[in-house]
Amino acid sequence: MNQVEELIIRFYSKYSFMYDKLDSKNQDQDEKQKFFMTLQTAIMDEMQMNLSVPDIEAKWKYLKDSFNRVDKKIIEGNVALTHWDKNIYEKLFFLKPFITHRPNAVVSKKKCNNVKPKASAVLEKLKHNNERVFAYDLQMKMKKCAEKSSRRAALNDINSSINQNNFIDKRKSCLLINNVINAFPTSTMQEAALQLVLDTISSFTSNLNQN
Repeated sequence: MNQVEELIIRFYSKYSFMYDKLDSKNQDQDEKQKFFMTLQTAIMDEMQMNLSVPDIEAKWKYLKDSFNRVDKKIIEGNVALTHWDKNIYEKLFFLKPFITHRPNAVVSKKKCNNVKPKASAVLEKLKHNNERVFAYDLQMKMKKCAEKSSRRAALNDINSSINQNNFIDKRKSCLLINNVINAFPTSTMQEAALQLVLDTISSFTSNLNQN
């Protein structure tokens, strides 16, 4: 990935209306024009390159399509990720909540038996075992979260929450959670997964207390 592509990614990550179709600004051509003008200026200032809007859009489409392909590979249980795959997936991870795949992009039973379970497979197992709090669409709702001080500290928090509320089997759930965390290919995504699990536990616990 070159510096121009990294700059484009950085700008798109700050302006979610450029890829979030539910955002009211997504169809606002004036806002989009301002975005491209700002990005073009930044590219010229930092890279001394004059890129047209179609050039920028083409580069963005290539990057986004690359992310989609890697995400599909992960969902299907393909563990053969290249350095490029991991790099593009981590840098464009902010797109995760905004993409979907066709129904055939699922983990087959054969693949689940032959490779280390990936996040989608583990989530299905969680759902079928009534582990509602941890199975609440974790992969589809994955997003960038504040970094946790350490993986051990996060797991301790999970363990503590389970113990205090006593709503599911602690040992079994911790093992399943650990599989979910390890399913993601980089430490940044694992930290995000941990934080999301903790947030989900907190939300679920609040609902229990209210009821």
